Parts: sequence; structure tokens; C-alpha cells
Amino acid sequence: MKDVNSDEMTRRLWLYDKIRETVARYGFLQVEPSTIENLETLEAKSGPAIRNEIYWFKDKSERDLGLRFDLTVGLTRMVTSRTDLPEPIKYATIGGNWRYDEPQFGRYRYFTQWDVEIFGSASPAADAEVICVGADIMQNIGLKNFKIRISNRRLTEAYLNQLGLAPGEKLEQTLRIIDKIRKVTPDGLMKEFLAIDIDPATVDKILAFISINGPPVEVLQKLARFEFLEEKAIIAVNELKLLADSLEAYGRKGICIYDLSIVRGIGYYDGTELEGYEEAEKVEPYSVEDDTTVCARSSGSVTYRLPASRAESNAS
Repeated sequence: MKDVNSDEMTRRLWLYDKIRETVARYGFLQVEPSTIENLETLEAKSGPAIRNEIYWFKDKSERDLGLRFDLTVGLTRMVTSRTDLPEPIKYATIGGNWRYDEPQFGRYRYFTQWDVEIFGSASPAADAEVICVGADIMQNIGLKNFKIRISNRRLTEAYLNQLGLAPGEKLEQTLRIIDKIRKVTPDGLMKEFLAIDIDPATVDKILAFISINGPPVEVLQKLARFEFLEEKAIIAVNELKLLADSLEAYGRKGICIYDLSIVRGIGYYDGTELEGYEEAEKVEPYSVEDDTTVCARSSGSVTYRLPASRAESNAS
């Protein structure tokens, strides 16, 4: 937690205005979900273990409640409770969140996120629109040498399934380890994989797979040489092809890199995932999620499944 002085608040408000201007141009409606959620809502996809990572409490009526840890959960609840809304639904929001984790440099337990969501569309074109919103925001705040790194969680999960990691806790643990690739040394990653009983030969295959990155055309050529056994892997590769076509139509393909090491640790994502990086040499990378002053890194995941009648969402 920290206080915000007037100089920083001025910078924050400037940044918020830039974000709001951009999302409005793309036709997103601005909303804000409640800061307090029923604990069962926060646990719906992440499970009871999320209690160790959030602020939760009992109120005077003995109800289990929690402070929101991101904006996606609340926006999803808002939309799934409104089956009368015509699709696609395009929502945007900026707001504070709380996570009870170990603070790191540039990170606080209270932080601000911006979020855009397209509910009701499974099209890679919707993913491309969300990616372009993020790219436009980075450009509008003055970042010049940024790249958007993109992967597909469905593809990663399918490949891990092919290696013998069935859906379940071990698969989720593996994905969370991959998510640490920029924070942990190769030896550290190996130790974490071995700690969950993945043999060294399989670890080598995982590391080789997530090392694939480059311009979309080059990565798609490499993926074409893989013998994928899972049908969802074939579907995911096709999604990446369609996404590349849509990004080209938006004129944004040149700033995009397909990077299979991009995996978000939160379990409800199942499609396109991304992180945006400013490549200036002297800029320390930290996330828009961590602090809302002008930043070097913006991260997000753009596709996940919803319950009830809302089949897909695309978000950043």
C-alpha cells in the first residue's frame, strides 16, 4: 500500500485520460464492477486456494466476502447476470485491486488496472481488436519501441497434454511455472518442474516448445512442422493464423511477436494471451497492473470462457 502525492496523481489522471480516450474511440462502454465480491465468486475459477492471495473477511452478517483481485471477475459477473444485453458487449474500466502477496520492487498490494472486454465473440478478430486497443494506448502515452508478445493458452495446454500432463492440478502448476520464465533462472525453473515430478526429458521438451518466438509468419511455419495429436492444438494454431490475418488488416502485425512462453498464471484463460513491452534500453519493466504511472510493460490475457449463455470473452 502507498499514499499518492499530488505530482503522481497528476500523472495518473493524465494516463487515465489517455486510456479513456482510446477505449472510447473503439466503442467500449465504461463501467466499474463492485470492489467487494462474494468470496464464492472470487473462488469460482481459482478455487479455495485463492484465499491465500487475496483480502477476504466475514462481515457483520457472517457473509464471506473479499476485495476484488482483478477487474475481470467482476465484469464477468455483471455480464452473466444480464442476459438481456445484445452481443457483443464491449466494456472498459479502470480501477483499484488488492492482492495479498509478497510485495516486490515497483509492486504494491493495492494497484490499479485498466481492462477492456468483448463478451459474446469467439472470433480472433475480437482478440485483434483488444490487442490494438492496448497498442494504441501504449502509443498514445508516448511509448515508441514497444512490441506485443502473443501466445495461445489452448495450444500450450494441448501440447502439455500430449506430453502426458492431463488436465488438473499438475497441469495448472506447470503453467504457473512457465509464467515465471522471466523472473526465475533456467536452473530455478528446472528445480520447480522437478519438484512437481516432471522428468528432465519432458522438461526439456517443454522448454524447447516455449522457446519458440518470432514474427507470426515464422512461428506459424515452425508450428506447421509439429505433429500435434490433440484436436484443440490444431484449432489453436488455426486461431493464431486468423489472428495474424486480423492484425495485418489493422496494420498492427509488424509490432506483434508470437511468443509461446507467454502464459498467464490465472486458470480461467484458455485462448489468446499477450504482454506488451517497451524495448527502450534504460526503462525498467513493470506492469500497468502494478502502478499506473507511465510504464514499460503492459500485460493481459484476452480470451477466456464464461458460464451460462456468454460463451467467450476477449479482454486485456
